[in-house]
Formats: sequence, structure tokens, C-alpha cells
Amino acid sequence: GVQTCALPIFRLVRFGKQSAGTVYPNPAHHQLQLDLGQMPEMPLSGSILDANGKYIMNAGVIRTAKTSIEIQQLPAGMYTLRLTQLLSGNRYSDIQFIKQ
Repeated sequence: GVQTCALPIFRLVRFGKQSAGTVYPNPAHHQLQLDLGQMPEMPLSGSILDANGKYIMNAGVIRTAKTSIEIQQLPAGMYTLRLTQLLSGNRYSDIQFIKQ
């Protein structure tokens, strides 16, 4: 017979191409506007990673559904805004953006 394995609900984090939230403008120059649509129950921590997934800078603690993030100091290129739950450290969302 075929065995099925049920994953616990908390493992179903949004990841990869699906992202919870959007950033604009994209491409961006000085500031990135993050819109989560609906704020999760707990604050999120933001980090910016380069195209190779290397940590570049801290994007701060996100406590509201709409936030702006300073990116003026980043060189032009492709980046990922990684959002993780502040308390648990679980990944919440990865959102790609381009800095011009």
C-alpha cells in the first residue's frame, strides 16, 4: 500500500516563488515599500540577501503591514528581502527585488 505522511501545519511556511507580501517600486532606487497585506500575529525580522543568498544587511523589525526600508546604500543588483518571525525564527517569506 501507499503510505502518506501528514506534515504538521506549522511546517507549511510560504517559501520560494510564493511570497507573502509585495515590495514596490521594483526596481527600486532609494527606498523599498513593503506591503504585507495583512500583518501576521507576531513581528517579523527583515534581512537583505544578495543574489547568492549571502546576508548583506539588516532590514529591521517589521511591526506594521506597510513599512519602508532604506536601500540607498546597496549597490545595483538583485536581492531578496527575507522575512522571518522574530520570536520563533521561522521563515515567513522571501521577496525578490532589484536595486537600480
